[in-house]
Amino acid sequence: MSRKRKNPPVAKEELLSPMQQKATQSVVEYEFENQKQAFENISPEELAPYHGQFVAAIDGKIVDSDKDMMELDQGILDRYGDVPVYITKVGERAIFNIPTPFVR
Repeated sequence: MSRKRKNPPVAKEELLSPMQQKATQSVVEYEFENQKQAFENISPEELAPYHGQFVAAIDGKIVDSDKDMMELDQGILDRYGDVPVYITKVGERAIFNIPTPFVR
């Protein structure tokens, strides 16, 4: 009895040509900058209740917050799917690099 060998799963980006990968990366960077700029237009008064928390903003509107950035990220992914979102900590500057299966 022979067993068939399963091929390892292939990441989506491995199916794209280098040019398609670069175009995809450019779109992601563009969307990120749009979300960041929209977030920067939120007034300090609107952000005040979230001091010390991470907030997620989509199109300049705060859609969720949490003290744990990974919980917030997972909640946004569960509710909205893979959409452009800007996540930052209010009152402090925190920078995180979160790898995704779509962009390297």
